[in-house]
Amino acid sequence: MESETADAELMLNNATQRLQRLEQDVTLLRDKALNVTLSTERTNQDAAIIEKVAEEVKKVSSFVSGHSVKHTHTHTCRTVFYLLMSSCREIKLTNANVRSV
Repeated sequence: MESETADAELMLNNATQRLQRLEQDVTLLRDKALNVTLSTERTNQDAAIIEKVAEEVKKVSSFVSGHSVKHTHTHTCRTVFYLLMSSCREIKLTNANVRSV
């Protein structure tokens, strides 16, 4: 009888420990989900800012192209515009990858 009681207590103890580990895992997953959500929101905000800046650079580039300004200035504006657009695409891709996790 004592052996059966000891076995039952051991099984109960093991089950309790497993339940505690599962609860910890659930808490970690909730925290990770929250972090991914916050990261996604920040990424969306960054992408929106970059798009606005890129549009401004595009306007400046168009203005510069339409006036007699040195070629290097026009080239610089276009380069900045393409770099910003590239960054924006990368942020959107990162955001899409984060959502799929």
